[in-house]
Amino acid sequence: MKKIRIISAIMSVIMIIGVLVSASVFPAFAVDGESSGVKKEKNRDYYNTNYFTKVFSTPELKIATMKKYLENDKYIFYVQTESGEWALANKLTGQYLFSNPYDLGATEASDSTKMDLLSQVMITYNDGGVSKTYTSFKDCVMYDQIKVKNLKNGVRVEYTIGNEESRKLIPMQITAERFETQILSKIPEGRQKEQFKTYFQLKSLNDKTLTTAGKKQLIASYPIVEKYDIYVFDIDAGNNEMIRQETVIKTYCPEYTFEELEYDHELVGYVATNKAPAVFKFALEYTLDENGVDARLGANGIRFDETMYKLEDMKILPFVGAGSSSNKGYLFIPDGSGAIIRFEDVLSKQVTITGKLYGQDYAFHTITGSTQQIMRLPVYGIVETGTRTVHGDGDDFTSVDVNRGFLAIIEEGDSLSTIYAETGGTLHKYNTVYSAFNPRPSDQYNLADSISIGSNATWTVVSDRKYTGSYRIKYIMLEDELLSQEAAKSAKGEYTSYDADYVGMAKAYREYLYKTGQLTQLTDKDVSENIPLYIESFGTIDTTKKVLSFPITVETPLTTFDDLMKMYSDLEAEGIDNVNFKLTGFTNGGMISTVPSKVDFQSKVGGNSGFKEFLKYAEEKGIGVYPEFDFVYLKDTGAFDGFSYKRDAVRTIDNRYTQKQKYDSVYQTLTLTGNVVISVSAFSEFYEGFNKDMQKFGAKSVSVSTLTSDLNSDFDEDNPYNREDARYETLRLLEDLNKDYGSVMGDAGNAYTFKYVDQLLNVSIDSSRYTSSSQSIPFTGMVLHGAIEFAGTPLNTTGNISYEILRMIENGANPYFLLSYQNTAKLKDNKLYSDYFSVQYGIWKEDLIKYYKEINSVLNDVQTALIVDHEFVQGERVPTEEEIKDDEKTIKEAEEKASVNKSHDAEKERRAAILAAKEEAWEKLKENNNGQTAQTATNETAANETTTEENTEAENNEAVVEEEEESLVDVKTKYLTQLGTVVKVTYDNGKAFILNYNNFDIKVDGQLISAFGYYETTASAES
Repeated sequence: MKKIRIISAIMSVIMIIGVLVSASVFPAFAVDGESSGVKKEKNRDYYNTNYFTKVFSTPELKIATMKKYLENDKYIFYVQTESGEWALANKLTGQYLFSNPYDLGATEASDSTKMDLLSQVMITYNDGGVSKTYTSFKDCVMYDQIKVKNLKNGVRVEYTIGNEESRKLIPMQITAERFETQILSKIPEGRQKEQFKTYFQLKSLNDKTLTTAGKKQLIASYPIVEKYDIYVFDIDAGNNEMIRQETVIKTYCPEYTFEELEYDHELVGYVATNKAPAVFKFALEYTLDENGVDARLGANGIRFDETMYKLEDMKILPFVGAGSSSNKGYLFIPDGSGAIIRFEDVLSKQVTITGKLYGQDYAFHTITGSTQQIMRLPVYGIVETGTRTVHGDGDDFTSVDVNRGFLAIIEEGDSLSTIYAETGGTLHKYNTVYSAFNPRPSDQYNLADSISIGSNATWTVVSDRKYTGSYRIKYIMLEDELLSQEAAKSAKGEYTSYDADYVGMAKAYREYLYKTGQLTQLTDKDVSENIPLYIESFGTIDTTKKVLSFPITVETPLTTFDDLMKMYSDLEAEGIDNVNFKLTGFTNGGMISTVPSKVDFQSKVGGNSGFKEFLKYAEEKGIGVYPEFDFVYLKDTGAFDGFSYKRDAVRTIDNRYTQKQKYDSVYQTLTLTGNVVISVSAFSEFYEGFNKDMQKFGAKSVSVSTLTSDLNSDFDEDNPYNREDARYETLRLLEDLNKDYGSVMGDAGNAYTFKYVDQLLNVSIDSSRYTSSSQSIPFTGMVLHGAIEFAGTPLNTTGNISYEILRMIENGANPYFLLSYQNTAKLKDNKLYSDYFSVQYGIWKEDLIKYYKEINSVLNDVQTALIVDHEFVQGERVPTEEEIKDDEKTIKEAEEKASVNKSHDAEKERRAAILAAKEEAWEKLKENNNGQTAQTATNETAANETTTEENTEAENNEAVVEEEEESLVDVKTKYLTQLGTVVKVTYDNGKAFILNYNNFDIKVDGQLISAFGYYETTASAES
C-alpha cells in the first residue's frame, strides 16, 4: 500500500508538470493550484522587476524581449506573450510603433498608473448602478489569464479580464453519472480521493433509507432528482476547503473547465445564490498589410454575464504610439476640419477631449450639447519628434531629430465609437489619442417623466439590439521623411510611405479612400471653367394674415421658380454661369414639410408645372437644381402622406417618440426642435413613392441634407436598429439615390456617405477651437478637395466674411449663400426660422458677385488639384510709424551704452593690470621681510578693496549689457505673429497661398499681406 501511495504521488507530480508544459503561453512563474491572491502577489513581484522598474533605453532592447509572430516585405510584428504588448518594426527605416510605451520603467508614475499604461484594453461596466473599471494588465495579465495564438496570416491575443478564479471550479450540483465519469474516476485511489468524496453528498430517490416523507422533501429541495441522481457539494465548506477541493479537480481533471461546470449546472437547473464576479472574455486579432497593422475585435465574441452587469464602453489600444511630453509632437483629432494638440501647449496639464463620431444619436435621452464641431472622419493619430544618434567621421556621434507617428482609421464599428484625446498631466508623461465603443448601448431616463413618483430617479436600460459585427482599426505607420527617402533607395520595387506629420496623415487617409473606392479624383471633364456657386433658397412658409379681423394661416412665397430664373439672369450677366440651386421648402407643405413619400411642388412657387419649366430652363443654361427632401426628420404630417407614428417614428429606450434637439447658445442647453425622428425602417417605403413621382419630372439631381449628416438608432421593441444597422439602411437609400439621380447633394458629410454624394454643403472648414487645442488644420479639405465639390457654411450667415474666405482657400471650399427673393421679413415671425434675418437676395446681390469673383479667381485653376502641403509660417506685424521711432530710439540707446561699456571694459583691464602689479610687489615684499608688516597689511587691505570695487563694477556692467541685449531682442521679436495665425497651403499643381488670419497687416519674407488677406505664391517659394 505504501508503494502504491508513493507511485500515486509521483504520478500526481507528473500530471501537474504536464499541465504546466501544455500551457506554454503562460509565463514560467505561474503555478496552477495556487489561490488567485497568492498568484497575483507573485506576479506583482515579477512585473515590478521586469516591467514597472526595468529600463529599456532603446526600442531594440524592448524588442529583444518580445517574440516575432508576423513578417512581410516591410514590417515585422512582435508580441510580448506575457503582457499582450506588441510592436511593429519597419525593416527599412528602423522605426517602431508600440502598443504601449516601451520606456515605462524610466517613467515617474505610480504602479497603478503603470498598469493602466501597460493595458491594451480598458473596460468600464455597471455593477448595480456603480461604474467600475477593469484594465487588461491589472485584471488579466496579473492573473495569468492571457493567451497568444497563431492564426493564418495573423495572431490572436485572448483576454479574460476579471478574476476568473474567484469562481471556484467546483460543481455545486452535478448528475451522478457526470460526477463519477468526469471527475471521480480521474482521481487516483487513496486518502485524497476519500477525503474529496466527503464533500459531495449523493441525492437519490433510490436511497433505501428514505421514507415516503423524506422522498417528498428531497423532491421539494431538488426537483431534478426525479430525472437524475445528483451529487451536491457541502454548502458549509469554508473558503480554504473549497480551494483544496478545487485544486484536486484542477490537478487530476484538466479537461474539466468552467464551460463544463456551466453545462453541469444548467443540466440540473442549479442557480447560484451568490453573485458571480464580473468576468469579460474577448480576443484581439492582428494582421499585417503594406502600410501597417490591422487590429480587430469581434463584438460578437465579447462574453460576460449580461444579466448581472452592463458594459458601458471598451477602450481599445488606448496607448498605441503614445507621445512623451519630454519631446515635441502633437495629437490629431478629427474635430470639425481637424485640430492638433501640441505636447508643449498642454505640458503638466490634465486634458481630455472627446467626441462621438457622427454626432448625436437622438434616440437617446442622455444627450449633452455644446457649441462644438462634430467629428465626421473616423481617424486620429499622433506625431512625435525624438532624437536619434548617428555615427559621424571616426568616433564622432551626432544627435538628429527623427519624426515618427501613426494614423488610425476605424474601418468597422465607427458609428458606435467615441474618440478620446488625453494627456498624462501630473500622472505620467504620455499623451495619447484612441477610440472606445460599446456593442450594446444603454440609456438612462428619469422615472419621474414616465410614472408618478415622489422624487427623481433614473433607470438604466440596455438596448435589445446588439452589434454583432467587428470593431476594426487600421494603424498606418508614418515615417521620418529622410529615413523613408533612404529606405526607398534600398527597397525592392515601389516604396509607399507617409511622412510623420498631419499632411502625411491626410495623404494616407485620402489614398485609403481612393483605394477602397469611396472617393474618386475629379478630372477636367468633371468640372467647369469656373468654380461652382451654391445658392440655397427657401420656398414657402405659413404666415398669419387677418381677414375681416379674423387671423387665418396663409401660404407665403419666399422664392418662386420665376425668382430663381431672375437671380440666375442677374448672375449670368456678370459672367457667373456655374450656379447650383438648393431648393428648400419647395415641396410637400413648404418649410414645414411632410415626409417625402410623395412629391408635390407648392403652388405658390409655381407648382409641378413650374418645376418642369424650371428644369427645362436649367438644362439649357447648365444650372444645377437640387430640390431638398428630408428622410430623417418629420416636420409635419399630412393627409395620406403614408406616415404612421407607431410604425415609422423612432422610439427611445422607454418606448416614447423622440425629437431632434438643437443647442441654444443663449440658454446653453439643448432644446427641442419639433422635428420627429424617422426610423430607418421607413426609408425604403418612403423612397418608393418619392422616386415614382420624381421620375415623372425627369429630375437628374436631388438634395437629402440630413441623410448625410445625422444617424439615429431606434429602440423599437418589435423592430430595433442600432446605429450600425441605421448606417446600413442609410447607405442603401443613398445607393438608390445615386443610381437613380446621378448627382446627390448632402450636408456636412459623414465619412461613410462619401461614395454616394458629389456635392456637400455645410462642411466643417474650421475646428471647435478648444482652449486645449493648439491649431486648426484643413484635414477635411486635404482629403476631399479634388474629389467632391463642397462648401462651408453660407457666407452671408457668418460673423466674419474675410475670415471665412481664408478658410475656404485653405480647405479648397466653394462659395455658398443662403438667399431668398421676397417676403424674407416674414421669417422673423417664425420661431424656427427667425435666425435667418439676413437672406434677402436684393441686399446681398452685389456682395455675392464681388465675393464669388474674388474666390473664383483664386480657386478656379485648382479644382481638380489635391492639397499636398500645409504649414504654419512665421510673419511679422507691420509696426506703426510711432513704433518704428521708438524702436530706433531703443536701438540707438543700446548702441550708446554698448560704446560706454567698451570704455568701461578698457578701464577694467587697466585697473586689473595695476592690481596685478601690486600683487606682484606684495609677494616680493613678503619674501624680503620674511613676514607681514603693518604697511604691507595696509597695502593688502587696499588691494582687496580695489578687487571688490572691480568685481562690483564688473557685475554692474554685465547686468547693463544683459538688459540692453534683452531690449534689442524684444525689438526684434515683439512683432512676430503667433503660431497658427499665418499658414501656407499648397496644391499639387504648384499653386500656393499664404493666408493671414491676423487683424493687422504682416510681412512674410518681405511680402506685405493685409489683415485677413492672402498672397498667392508657388510651392517652391520660401515660407
